[in-house]
Amino acid sequence: MRRPERLAEALRRADAWLLHHDHGELREPPPAAEPAVPPDWLRADPDHLRRLAGQAAAASAGTRARWAEVVAQALVIAVRHRDLDLTAALVRTATGLAAGDDPTTVAAVAFLISQQQADGGFGIVPDEGDPHLSTAVRVPLTVACASAFEAVLTATAIDARK
Repeated sequence: MRRPERLAEALRRADAWLLHHDHGELREPPPAAEPAVPPDWLRADPDHLRRLAGQAAAASAGTRARWAEVVAQALVIAVRHRDLDLTAALVRTATGLAAGDDPTTVAAVAFLISQQQADGGFGIVPDEGDPHLSTAVRVPLTVACASAFEAVLTATAIDARK
């Protein structure tokens, strides 16, 4: 299956899962203020990397290429830590920086797709226990991944029209 088709299928399954759980709504994150220069180093701290994603999303045209390099490094860290929420946030950021076709971003999207559960949602499906506890984690995680897929598909459609 070609990449846009895989993404569209993953998004369709995530949307179906979210509708079933009646919580899902894809939203764009609020714009962040742009810092003067992106940092030259990264820490593996997920909160730090989330802040970095917000800063990169607000990058000006003159700093986008440098931010794209930083985001690619952060994506590697997020995937290695198997942090789906952070990976999804960084994929959205990379796509916004026009780095959606970067090999690191493509690999991160493939990782996210591989983590989708059979029911269409993301996160661990409990064998037993409180299903509401699972839903509290799975709904936001599925929204984050579906939003990343939607961003990549939108960028792919825009690129195809050029």
